Amino acid sequence: MKVAIIIENNINVGGGFTMSVEILLLLKKILKRNNIDFFVINYDKNNNKIFSDLNIGHKTIKDSIFDKIFALINYSLIGMYLQRKFKYITSLEKILLKNNCNFAIFVTPSPKPYYLQKINYATTVYDICHHDYPEFSEVSEFNIFKLREILIKNTISQSVFVITESEELKYRLAMQYGKSLERIISIPNIPSPFLNLKESLNEEKIFLKKNNINNYYFYPAQFWSHKNHIRILQSIKKIVSLRNKIQFVFCGNDKGNLIFLKNKINEYKINKYIKIFSFVKNSELKILYKNCKAVVMPTYFGPTNIPPLDAWYFKKPLIYSKHLVNQVKNAALLIDPNSVDELVVALKKINNKKIANKLIKNGIKMLANTYTDRALGEKNLEKALLQFDKIKETWC
Repeated sequence: MKVAIIIENNINVGGGFTMSVEILLLLKKILKRNNIDFFVINYDKNNNKIFSDLNIGHKTIKDSIFDKIFALINYSLIGMYLQRKFKYITSLEKILLKNNCNFAIFVTPSPKPYYLQKINYATTVYDICHHDYPEFSEVSEFNIFKLREILIKNTISQSVFVITESEELKYRLAMQYGKSLERIISIPNIPSPFLNLKESLNEEKIFLKKNNINNYYFYPAQFWSHKNHIRILQSIKKIVSLRNKIQFVFCGNDKGNLIFLKNKINEYKINKYIKIFSFVKNSELKILYKNCKAVVMPTYFGPTNIPPLDAWYFKKPLIYSKHLVNQVKNAALLIDPNSVDELVVALKKINNKKIANKLIKNGIKMLANTYTDRALGEKNLEKALLQFDKIKETWC
């Protein structure tokens, strides 16, 4: 068997990219252990330096407009009929066949399984939050909901197996889309691999001094509305009105909500209490984690997220949304993401050293449990790959 691992997103995606790279690294380990040949196809040249740092050999290719047109046509009834007649092979599948590949694994949610006609595949699903919160523009406007729904439904139905990030999502996928539980493999996320990359002590001092930040709470998240930065701004406004001091640092790419947030910051007159970074280097992200008082994440989307894991990795107390309790158990102060008052109370509580230390201790335990669960997921993934290898012997 020869496996192609296909990645399409880049680091600007945030947690989704981290999850994809973690799955890629895990697959690399499993395939090497079993002497199974593999190669990595990367669709974004911005990943080249990152993959080099992580020792991921890869081939970077461009998407083909003809492949896109083919996929669009092929998933209509007349397209299916024409494909049965003319048997067109896309440029992606030609690359796979040329490299004697007989299995493809998409480590990002992808429409590219539509490109394949001869080669079996597995795919990845991060979440189905468009069902949980269809109110948010990022999953509702301009047919995004419908496109996500069609993509998940059509790609996982033929997928040999599906990779996802939690048992909770595994069962929801089975219920929502009718995929057999035995063909869904949950691989819990672990702290970002990019946080292992080293930065110098001098770089850390220069970064903190240059940006004049200390004694701050940290929220690393892209500026989507579902990330709920607004609740933090409202909490800062309330805390400041009570003549208390507070400092927050945000970092992430603007996904359409940053102007709204900046307008609110000006309206609330809280500019001096917030430092906003756009995209930061991995070494700078590490510095921001290492030096914060606590990680605060009042997000709506789940069922899991990467920052809680990173907070535990850096031994930082965590404030998190209570409806996502399954990920954190007792290793976070839980709040209603709709409640300013609960967040204000949590921000005050977490200054208590006894409470903070208990959260840190519980976080260390939760992180250890996460690695245990991931080891089980790794075994299940290995089993699925080896099972496919045996089955394919019936035709090749």
